[in-house]
Amino acid sequence: MGSMVHQYMNIAAQVDKGPSNGLINVINARNDRGYKHSYTALNNLDGFTKSRIVKLHYYARIGEFLAPGEATPKPEDYNILALGRVLDVANKECEYMKKTFANKCKVDRASAKLIKIGSTNLLQVSARFFFSQKDGIGKINLGQAYTISELPVNLNGKKHYKELSLKSSESARQKYYKTIHSKCERMKRLNSICAIASVNIRSRMGKNHSKMKMSAAVVYSTLTKVKSKSK
Repeated sequence: MGSMVHQYMNIAAQVDKGPSNGLINVINARNDRGYKHSYTALNNLDGFTKSRIVKLHYYARIGEFLAPGEATPKPEDYNILALGRVLDVANKECEYMKKTFANKCKVDRASAKLIKIGSTNLLQVSARFFFSQKDGIGKINLGQAYTISELPVNLNGKKHYKELSLKSSESARQKYYKTIHSKCERMKRLNSICAIASVNIRSRMGKNHSKMKMSAAVVYSTLTKVKSKSK
């Protein structure tokens, strides 16, 4: 087992006061612990907020950290390689998100850990991102009262994990990002409001060391209009 290596990027995350600094009338915005996460995720929609995040945890082959044609270093140098390039790998992931559901994307932190599974050396990658949503959340009437709901979705359907090969991990994540965007767009057509609050993609190695199991979940925030009481 190798040591953990980290690179961090700090951003000035806005203090969460709710969407439009509380101008949107959400009658169930609070619970016993304060503002709901589904509510604060609507904050600062054109920028970044600590309430709107993507978390990744997956395994990467050494080649994913190398430039085309670059020779593979010795195993004792893998952690040095990871330290120098994990941020580049995370920024590349940001670009995948920006092609699908994110308008802006920023790496908050990224780390890589050298592990050996069977006879194979791998890098265990963990990263966290802040993002703003592409195509907006839909039309909001500031004079309208709303209730807010949190909708968690398993992107693997009825199966908790999706089994796949190490080499298909990258393309699988890109497919998840496309699905996250398309589901939200469909919700906007049906309900008019959809915000992507959080994304969590995690992997673990299967008994067959050439395969891994990947879970993927997204949480959407939706607003529903409150019907005015007739007098």
